[in-house]
Amino acid sequence: WHDGTPVTSEDLKFSLDRVVAPPQGVQIGRAGAVARYVSKPEQVTTGPGVLVVLTDYQAASFLPALASVYVSMYPKAAVEKLAPPSMVAFMSVVGSGPFKVASAVRGTSYTMTRFDGYYEAGLPYLDEVQFLIMPEPAVRMAALRSHSVDTIAIVTDPEAEAIEKDFKGKITVYASPSAGGSTVQMNLSRAPFNDPKVRRAVNLAISRKEAEQALGAGLRGAIMPPGGPWALPPEQLTELPGYKLRQTQGAGHEQLFPDAAFGREEARRLLAEAGVSTGFAVKIHVRADPFAQTLADFAAGQLGQVGIRAEVVPVEPGAYQDMVVKRDFAIIAHSHSFALDDPDAVLFDQYSCKGFENYPGLCDPAVEDLLARQSRELDPAKRKALVDEVQRKIWEADAKVWFQWTFRRTPVWGNVHGMAPGGPSLYQGRRLERVWTGQ
Repeated sequence: WHDGTPVTSEDLKFSLDRVVAPPQGVQIGRAGAVARYVSKPEQVTTGPGVLVVLTDYQAASFLPALASVYVSMYPKAAVEKLAPPSMVAFMSVVGSGPFKVASAVRGTSYTMTRFDGYYEAGLPYLDEVQFLIMPEPAVRMAALRSHSVDTIAIVTDPEAEAIEKDFKGKITVYASPSAGGSTVQMNLSRAPFNDPKVRRAVNLAISRKEAEQALGAGLRGAIMPPGGPWALPPEQLTELPGYKLRQTQGAGHEQLFPDAAFGREEARRLLAEAGVSTGFAVKIHVRADPFAQTLADFAAGQLGQVGIRAEVVPVEPGAYQDMVVKRDFAIIAHSHSFALDDPDAVLFDQYSCKGFENYPGLCDPAVEDLLARQSRELDPAKRKALVDEVQRKIWEADAKVWFQWTFRRTPVWGNVHGMAPGGPSLYQGRRLERVWTGQ
């Protein structure tokens, strides 16, 4: 560990026990995925240099869940010194990664330095990494352009184009799938979104092609991240509402992009059947940050095409999180990413009855059955068929409507090497142990 003590199996059991049976007042958040497979601390035992975990069933996704960025391992002795025993403050964290905590100015900067005891000999290459907190996009861009920083995590399409034009040969913009994107999510217990016809109308009102034109090029997909091993095949995608092509169109029609007018015509018909032929007024709540508000403005404009008069209401991030967890909203515009492209990691938390981030409140027995079956299926081909089936089932509910899956675009100055994206997720490739600087 960073404090010089050895990593032991007892430390690992201590960390897993806190996930399986959290101490009072400790929130485990997305790490709770591991508790889906292990119901009691007694199922985790140790021996000299050995950790044994007895899962409740043969779980195809147990090892990926254990390797998730959300499941952190900590030294028992260091955690027990804290009151309450939780490493939530940056300066109290003791890990075993390539960099260790050095200093912090809350809300301004965080510095980490090389850990000489890292388990991979010769790594990391860097002596220090400094993270600067810059909430405003314009400030971040100015810092990048002046080379006050070497990289910023994410930029928009227009920003990427401007950087590549103005700094050709000096800054490289790397693009990779983010395993995330943009959605509108409707509260299934709130009128009028408790009516499936209204929810379907919302889905059909949003043009995926216009999303690319307004928000930048992205990926087209269903419930699992497109481009990955669990993505719905294109021939099935074109049969889903929002992607389905007008039957009368010829073979030359651009694939995956239905006629927006056709979709909106159907949306108006459904609204009329639901008794709201003249549309209705609604507030779209959104986290108060520039990118989220941009996607909310886009969604509001799309809904306006079918008579749904949407007012965008930005909410401070902390209050927004409380609001969505309590389901105190009618409709939200929400952007997020997944740490793992794995069915259990994506589907349970977002779409099961008890899912922590199932903000619409979707609870379908057929979906629950499919989720349980795919989680236990060890044959990859059979599991893929079950995952495809549950994706179609979830999409048909029109509760959480994906209208764009996004790329991650990361600009990096030429003096930094080894920063190319390291995985198919926004959360992967961030260890930085093989990054180095030089001309």
